Amino acid sequence: MKQENGEYIAVIGRNGSITVNGAEVGYVKGVTFDMDADVIKDYKFTSADPCVLESGNKSYKFRFEKMFIDTTYATLVANGTKVTILLGPANCTPSGQPKYTLSNAIIFHHGWREEQDGICIEEGSGEAASLTIGTY
Repeated sequence: MKQENGEYIAVIGRNGSITVNGAEVGYVKGVTFDMDADVIKDYKFTSADPCVLESGNKSYKFRFEKMFIDTTYATLVANGTKVTILLGPANCTPSGQPKYTLSNAIIFHHGWREEQDGICIEEGSGEAASLTIGTY
């Protein structure tokens, strides 16, 4: 949520954006971003509480769903191409909106589905080596 005049305003999903290597992904229907950290935890004799509790290795995963247009993302998977992905939950305007930069990312899944009464939907998912959280 962003704050405006001391009040919190919910971020509307339809205003989000995703770009891959600087090109906006068109006809997006949804984006999911997950950041996880492994837990390093160990115990010693005579204690029910951990004597070590630390944050460990991190992972940055993403998924998107869009209307099928061409084979751009299938080609990235097939070639193992590393990309930079920018996620903007509240788009990039006005300035100061949150921006997640996923660097050295690979898209490791591509698929599509179609139904008799709808359009063809393309799906992609992947993982990045690093994350920078900033603003537009």
